[in-house]
Amino acid sequence: MITIFSSELDHSTSKVIEWIDRLTDMKVVRINYDRNDDVVFSGLISNDYPNRLVGKNANEIKSIWFRKNLNFSLEKTDTNDSSLKTHLSEENMAFNQGLASLAELSDCKVLGTSESEFSLVVNKVSALLKAKKCGFLIPQTLVTNDFEELESFVNKYENVIIKAISEPIFIRKGSERFTLYTAKLSRDDVKFFEGVSSPVLVQAEIQKSFELRIFYLNGICYSGAIFSQFHAKSALDLRNHDSKFKPRIIPYKTSEALTERINSFMRNYKLNTGSLDLIITPLNEEYFLEVNPLGQFDMLSVACNYPIEKEIAKFLTDES
Repeated sequence: MITIFSSELDHSTSKVIEWIDRLTDMKVVRINYDRNDDVVFSGLISNDYPNRLVGKNANEIKSIWFRKNLNFSLEKTDTNDSSLKTHLSEENMAFNQGLASLAELSDCKVLGTSESEFSLVVNKVSALLKAKKCGFLIPQTLVTNDFEELESFVNKYENVIIKAISEPIFIRKGSERFTLYTAKLSRDDVKFFEGVSSPVLVQAEIQKSFELRIFYLNGICYSGAIFSQFHAKSALDLRNHDSKFKPRIIPYKTSEALTERINSFMRNYKLNTGSLDLIITPLNEEYFLEVNPLGQFDMLSVACNYPIEKEIAKFLTDES
């Protein structure tokens, strides 16, 4: 049996399941975090018995894919106490990590571990530090809640961008929906941060020939060159593109040196899958931007004709 933790509308999961059905007759159980009423999972930790997943059909699980994290909804929690909700959220995250740890100690094959420090909250600062250690170039970066430091940084560099330290969120207001994208931060904009105590992440903008999106699967890099800078909306953030003018994406072969740096970085974080974003400059320099362990890969699969969904299915069915 293959267990997949996903979300109800994740199209990539559906395509992988289609491939599993073509390759094998193994049963697939899909657990969507946004429809989790029927989710039942247990783990036994004991001095007397092997640590393992327990419960209905647990001994039948041969592979687990953490396509998404198992984040239980708190909507039914009958409380308005913010501290209690925070505590329940932390309990949920701890359960998520513990589940992954138990899965990896069992005989299950695991893709997309939740044990990694990146699994629950993507920390761009930590990623940049680790990337530098693995030999990547990284943008000049400042994380601060000091207005004077922020002002000094923006005055020092000609073009500065601002982005979320973790993952950007979607905000709903009535019928409207807003997304936090990477944006330019001008010297005139800085004044709005005076007196604000919340931390921000700013970077010196890197001029690019193109972006690289790399989907990493157990040592294999599926890479695409993305020419996002030719459209004003997507120039700073690929996600912010016009539906009528999507950036051009073509297959890209990573060099042996770049592949080894990526392998080193992913091993360092105990990640066997994830999506990485890099910038290639006009001088052919490779700048690391970020990694998302739960990142999207459908656009690479489609635009570059990569068999990513099939390869994931082969990994989970042990056909790779």
